Amino acid sequence: RTRMIPVNAARPLAAILLYAASAACFGQAKDASNPAADAASGRPFQIHFLTDHADLTPNGMAAVAEAAQTLNRSADAKAMVAGYADERGSDSHNLALSERRARTVADALIQLGVSPARINASWYGEARPVCESHDEACWAKNRRVDIGLGAE
Repeated sequence: RTRMIPVNAARPLAAILLYAASAACFGQAKDASNPAADAASGRPFQIHFLTDHADLTPNGMAAVAEAAQTLNRSADAKAMVAGYADERGSDSHNLALSERRARTVADALIQLGVSPARINASWYGEARPVCESHDEACWAKNRRVDIGLGAE
């Protein structure tokens, strides 16, 4: 499912930048197990979430800010935002949760200056896991949004 994402005025730009800056100042901008990629690497930026939540953590805010900077430096880049959930919960719950996560990240990108026309958002619920074990460490990897960058 691909949708254009409207700007969410509830997340003002100043709050997003302050949150991302504080995460960077406290060494939380990058997680060794979750490195944010640059456009040349071809790997997506990954943002992880707490169980059953769609709010960005400080690490998530920092990764979104880094993705926005990369997008804002490249006028022809487009963001493919894809939301996911772990296997726990019903299919409908996980699909709705992955949609909220994708919209949260897309809204943050927009607040950081990325044009909504350059963002395509999709959500997949528990489909497409990156880890298939049935334990907390694996579930944590699957509670994510990937931001892929490509040319328009």
